[in-house]
Amino acid sequence: MNEMIIEPAPSTALAWNVYGAGIDHIGRDGRPETVDVPRPRPDQLLIRVDAVGLCFSDVKLLRLGGEHPKLYGRDLTKEPTRLGHETSVTIIEVGDRIIPAARPSHSAYVQRFLVRRGVRLLLGSAATRIEPKRIHLKNGTTVEGFTIVWTAGVRPPDVVAQLPLMRIKDGRVRVDDYLRALDPAGKPVVNVFVPGDCAASLRQDGTYQPALSQTAIAMGLHLGKQLVERAKGRSVPPFQFKPAGYIISLGKNSSVLELFGIPLSGRLAWLLWAAAYLIKMVGLRKQIEVGIDHLTHLLAEHDSSQILNRRQILSDEELNLSLGTGPHRRGEAVGSTAGKSQDGV
Repeated sequence: MNEMIIEPAPSTALAWNVYGAGIDHIGRDGRPETVDVPRPRPDQLLIRVDAVGLCFSDVKLLRLGGEHPKLYGRDLTKEPTRLGHETSVTIIEVGDRIIPAARPSHSAYVQRFLVRRGVRLLLGSAATRIEPKRIHLKNGTTVEGFTIVWTAGVRPPDVVAQLPLMRIKDGRVRVDDYLRALDPAGKPVVNVFVPGDCAASLRQDGTYQPALSQTAIAMGLHLGKQLVERAKGRSVPPFQFKPAGYIISLGKNSSVLELFGIPLSGRLAWLLWAAAYLIKMVGLRKQIEVGIDHLTHLLAEHDSSQILNRRQILSDEELNLSLGTGPHRRGEAVGSTAGKSQDGV
């Protein structure tokens, strides 16, 4: 019978910290530093890094140090960084499930999809304050993060918010059945129409039309037709719209969708998403190009390699110093390792 021997994690590890521009500012006296190994919390994992890949983004960081666009204003002598590419993602969602506008089964599918890929979810966690590299939650805890992406949804611009019109809680202007803006007393304003994301159009079930592109397109078409018919002295029926459904792409070979009341998830849903995307493309040539791209994506991973002329990045001396290589021929092109994402240089 084979036994699995699990060795305890070490208390320290070696790290190459970067304290400024130039290869001389990596580590201490040309050697890696001993750092403490953090202890994971019950909801965390401790992983061992066996190898880290570098590309020209890291070479550029060596050249610029704290002047690098991603580190601008950061004092590396006090807050060093490390070369290589790593990422940690935390999703903070207010409510008891993600994507509350979707079916509960689809919300559960998306949550399982994200968790399997190492995404940490904090449901029911409202953010009260955001600082550089830190989010404060309503329950008193904080979430650390180098890059914070704010996806709080859309709201009408300030110029709309300042108009003396009736609005709902999210700031959208209340409109009547003909998309005319309502004043604070609830009466339609003559010749003032509000379509798209700024409009709060009441549906028959008592809810408001969602701020989606398909809703905005339907409103624009109805308003255009209404104005043409008014010029001819004819009337039009009130605005009514029922969305055909929704499509949520989760990346390669996986999506969730609801189309005319029929729910789907997985690869078949992704194929329907790809087909719908193709139909929306303008021009046959673009449809063919994107269609071929979808087919190759279905069968193989995308190639994310990048080839740049070294003079776009460094001089001969700087490149030779950073990479420890011998003389190069002038005009020679060097490239990054294929299959690794690029920050852009």
